[in-house]
Amino acid sequence: METVRKRLEDMALMNLAQTQKLLQDEKQRREALIARMNESLERREALATAQINIEAYRVETSFIEGQKQRIIQAEQMIYQAEKHVQEAHEKYLEMRKKRMTLEKIKEKDLQAFKKEQNRLDQKRTDDMNSARDRLNREEAA
Repeated sequence: METVRKRLEDMALMNLAQTQKLLQDEKQRREALIARMNESLERREALATAQINIEAYRVETSFIEGQKQRIIQAEQMIYQAEKHVQEAHEKYLEMRKKRMTLEKIKEKDLQAFKKEQNRLDQKRTDDMNSARDRLNREEAA
């Protein structure tokens, strides 16, 4: 039973690690999108001051709008990933709590067993001492 609980806890911990990794990946993806958008904004600003075809400016603006949409999608993915991390964390804590509870019960039972064993040992010792005293009194009489 204990190994099953430990295995479940370990699996929940691995799931938590995987969801945290996915969250980090999504955050890095968003940061890369923002960096590319900022580069594009700089290019567009440079195009505004240079004498170029208006189509190049429109293409850059279109790319920036697309990047904004991709950033919004990335933020939605981050939100979902954060929810999954929270759920995985709660599941891990639940598994850990169950295992710890089981360990506490096991420890409590072990303590009760030891206490009972000590009581029985003490009773046997007392009985042996009583029998020895009785035997010594009978021999003395």
